[in-house]
Amino acid sequence: MPINEDSEEWKEGRRLDPLQVHISNILRRNDEQAFTLEEITDHIIEDEADALFLLDSVDEEQALEEVDEETYGLIKSRIAMKLEDLGWRNFIEWKVIGYEDADIGTVYFTNSDKESVSPIAKIVDVYPRKFSSIEEDIEDLADDVEELQYGVNNLRGENY
Repeated sequence: MPINEDSEEWKEGRRLDPLQVHISNILRRNDEQAFTLEEITDHIIEDEADALFLLDSVDEEQALEEVDEETYGLIKSRIAMKLEDLGWRNFIEWKVIGYEDADIGTVYFTNSDKESVSPIAKIVDVYPRKFSSIEEDIEDLADDVEELQYGVNNLRGENY
């Protein structure tokens, strides 16, 4: 049954990021393990890339062989940005393993059961539309102020 866009249900609804959902599912299903960025990327390319519109109609069994280095890098960077966001909001945990021995280490990601600690993250989750409209209002006000300044400068020029 359709709902009206002015309804409370629509206004209170949340937009889910499919990539975030898939990453969370991978980590939640394997919450006793931690994965590298490459392992998460490979899993998503093998199982989820077509559904996430990361690849166009690539056979899942041959996905890794079909993805060129540049496309792999783009997908990997998109996943890395999403992991950073999920970590910032405490939905996942990450640690660097092997830093002492190799002087670089490898970053591993795992599921987190912690409560989100960032008040800004909660605000962004709960009130995205309100902030968008406030931002638009501020931009409109800035445009109005700019027009007023232009008008005042023109009047000053005419008076001199």
